[in-house]
Amino acid sequence: DFDKECKNDVLIYERNNNWMEILPELLSTKNTFICVGLNHLRFDCGLIERFQEMGLLVEPMELSLATQRNSVTE
Repeated sequence: DFDKECKNDVLIYERNNNWMEILPELLSTKNTFICVGLNHLRFDCGLIERFQEMGLLVEPMELSLATQRNSVTE
């Protein structure tokens, strides 16, 4: 889905454009963790594609569930 043409989803398209006005400077000046919904990453208008067009390296992160300190055991 990442290389497909962006659908006519005006909300996602506009939100991604708004993010792209803010995020490049944050990424160039600070360590930045960006968490968005899947639809903001998909298609050719998605944030991943837009960052790569800027020459940024986009890598997946492996996440693991945190364990509770006071969990109940059987």
